[in-house]
Amino acid sequence: MSALAQTRAALSEMLRRRSGAQCENADCAFSSPLRRLFRRHDNGVFLQGRWYCSLDCFEQGITNVFAELIKLPDEPLMRSHRVPLGLLLLGRGIISETQLKTALQAQREMGNERLGRRLVRLGIVSSQEISAALAVQWGCAVFPFEQDQHYRECCQLIPMALLESCRMMPMRCYKETQLLLLAFADDVDHTAIYAIERLLLNRTQPCVITESAMDQALDEIRVQPRTGETVFDNFLDAPEMARIIRDYAVNLGAEELILARPRRFLWVRLKAPGQSWDLLFRLPSTALH
Repeated sequence: MSALAQTRAALSEMLRRRSGAQCENADCAFSSPLRRLFRRHDNGVFLQGRWYCSLDCFEQGITNVFAELIKLPDEPLMRSHRVPLGLLLLGRGIISETQLKTALQAQREMGNERLGRRLVRLGIVSSQEISAALAVQWGCAVFPFEQDQHYRECCQLIPMALLESCRMMPMRCYKETQLLLLAFADDVDHTAIYAIERLLLNRTQPCVITESAMDQALDEIRVQPRTGETVFDNFLDAPEMARIIRDYAVNLGAEELILARPRRFLWVRLKAPGQSWDLLFRLPSTALH
């Protein structure tokens, strides 16, 4: 094949690819095949695995995604078939019926305090017994916190605002198998687990630690400097959030964005070559109804 023929073939292939790239924005100005030929392909951004050809299209796409995520429930997903903690402790012979009634009465008087925490405060059970019961309740393991404190090495994987809001802590991250062990001291928050799996691209397995261990871990990492995360505490609507994210994407040179909806937050991870940045938009409960 002559050099001219090779040039023509290469140009034809380039035009074919560029005209075939489809922006996910239904109102894209370059939606027609002819106009797509004159679009700059290198300006595109991936959002949730979908490609948008320009910042304008990206802003419209992220506005639409946010509008749907905001509608999701604020509270964590619960397992309707799980045995209540009090009945589980009673069935295992750890507490008596009288002790359970006493704790339930104290719980009602205290408002929203967890039953397990009230039982410990009353001196009826130990923190270790509550953790063991929670592990049975949620079908996971008790993590050996005293013997393994690798949370110091992987606590930066998840923004601090999420760790505090959901009272959770990444305990171990196995890079070879892409497995993250995520500890809880109260209920296991499967909404948060789903969000973390989506943004970290790691399989996330829950485990349980005691309340005192969780407090110790949170207190320790709370004073550590953290970079690469920004929290917006004031409620913003979808277009406002989209504009903020667009500005961050431009400044960071982001090529891909992933979104998730853990408890009371919209979480955006912007990925650029060699770095990433987390944006968290807090959603007050009153804003969701």
